[in-house]
Amino acid sequence: MKSCPICNRTYADDTLTFCLVDGSILSAPYDPQTKVPYHQLRVEPPSTEILHPTHEPTDTLLSPLQPTIQSSGLIYTPASKKVQSRKGGISKRWLVAGISTILVLIAGLVIMLNQAGSSGNRSSTANKTENNLLASNTNTMPTPVPSFTPQSISSRESTPAPTTNPTPPEQLNIVGTWSGKHTGFPATMIINNQKDDSFDGTINTSGFLIAISGHIVQNTRQITFQETQVLKNSKPQTDRWLLGVNNGSISSDGSTIIGKGKDKKRSYSWSFSKKRS
Repeated sequence: MKSCPICNRTYADDTLTFCLVDGSILSAPYDPQTKVPYHQLRVEPPSTEILHPTHEPTDTLLSPLQPTIQSSGLIYTPASKKVQSRKGGISKRWLVAGISTILVLIAGLVIMLNQAGSSGNRSSTANKTENNLLASNTNTMPTPVPSFTPQSISSRESTPAPTTNPTPPEQLNIVGTWSGKHTGFPATMIINNQKDDSFDGTINTSGFLIAISGHIVQNTRQITFQETQVLKNSKPQTDRWLLGVNNGSISSDGSTIIGKGKDKKRSYSWSFSKKRS
C-alpha cells in the first residue's frame, strides 16, 4: 500500500507513482497493518524447538564401561546415552537454522523482485503521465499567428491581383446605304469605309453630293461627322451648299441614326434608316 504525503490518501495499487488528486509522488510501499515499509521488514527465523523424549526407552544399549544400575525399580541412564541425545539435538538445531536461512534468502529475493517490478511500473507510469501532460499542453497551446515581414508585404503589394476582362461590347458597323431626310428633303447616306471607330462616305440630297468623314463612340453609341466637300451640284446657278457639322446617336438595334447639324447660317435636323439587304 502507498500513501500521499500531501493529502494522506492511501492507494492499494503499488504500481501508482503519483497521487490522483494533487499529483504528488506517493510514498514507498508499506504494510498497512504495521505501517512499516516492505523493505524494512525482516523475516525472523522460527525459534528452535528442542525435542525431548517423553519417556526413556526401555531397551537401553549398555555401555561396556558404565552398566545400568537398577535400584528400587528405577532405571539410570548411562552417560553415553545422554551424550548421544545431545548430539541429536544439536544436529536438529543446525537443520532448522539452515532451513530458516534458506527461507530468509528466498524472502529477500522475492522482495527484491517486487521492488524491481514496482520501480519499472513506476517509471512507465511516470513516462505515461509526462506524455499525457505534454499532450495536454500541446492541445492547449494557442494557434500561432502568422507574422508578416516587410518583404512579404511588399511582395504582396507588388503582385497585382488578377483582373477579369469584361466582354467587349459588340462593334457598331454602319457600312451600307441609309435612306431618310436631311434639312427636310429626301436624302441618301452611303457609308463606304469604316476602320475601328472612324468612317467616311457621302450624302446625296436636293441635287447635292456631299463628302463626309466621322467618328463613332462605341460605348455611348454617339456619332459625329463633318461635311468635308461638295462633290456635285446639279443647280449651281441657283443654290450653294454650306458645309456643316453633325451630331447624332445610333439606335440600340443599329438600324436608325437621328441627329442635328449646323452650318454658318442655320441649324437643321436629319434622320436615316439602314436599308436591309
